[in-house]
Amino acid sequence: MTTLRRLIVLPLALAIGLGPAVACKSARRDPGPGSNPVVASAIPALPSLTVRDDSTGLTFSWITLDGGFQLVSKVADVPYEARDAVRVWSEVSGDGIAGPWVYVADLRNKLADGTYKVEVQPRTQFEALAEDRRTKSKKAGGAAPVAQKGKPDEPTAPGENQVKDGKKVKVIIYGADWCKPCHLAENYLRSKGVPFEHRDIDDPEVNEEMRIKLDSVGIKTHSIPILDVAGKLLVGFSEAELEKALAAAGAG
Repeated sequence: MTTLRRLIVLPLALAIGLGPAVACKSARRDPGPGSNPVVASAIPALPSLTVRDDSTGLTFSWITLDGGFQLVSKVADVPYEARDAVRVWSEVSGDGIAGPWVYVADLRNKLADGTYKVEVQPRTQFEALAEDRRTKSKKAGGAAPVAQKGKPDEPTAPGENQVKDGKKVKVIIYGADWCKPCHLAENYLRSKGVPFEHRDIDDPEVNEEMRIKLDSVGIKTHSIPILDVAGKLLVGFSEAELEKALAAAGAG
């Protein structure tokens, strides 16, 4: 009787001990060091993205050694040391620009068909890589990163910014923390003493607000930043164009 009880209890114990581990492993994938596991079923069905050496209409965001971001439009312009994890999005369709999920390509190893491996990852996972390099750079005494997270100067009122000549001008930057030109625009406005309001397009409501403004004036683009200077929309950052818009709005 004792032998029979042991034969019954042992398989039950093995089943109970192995069950949760197998289920946990099959339900999750390992997104990499320093990241939380991601439930595989939660990954969105984003369109496949093909990346080749001669691909056009794409933007590549690579992480600098100090944790900042650089934007280029060609694979060849990404330095080898940063090719292990490069964020990619389509300027044609807009896929991968906004939202919590992004395309991340490994540009070090070319596949047999001439393409590069592209995965869908949480945006936070890609940003964690930048943060890790930023932290290591600071410990090593490196320079501050080009693109840093943080709140910009607060305007005197939402969108209504007091300027030096006593007039008011509305300056809104529709951008994102990972966008270097967005930070360049912010730094330029700071240098001119013009307060501004940053609105993150990763927020669906902000993204929709920006799209409505663009559609109202017939602008079709998936690029950022979008600068709203007293109602005049500028695509991208140009010192000359921004200076003209500020002058026309009474901030010159």
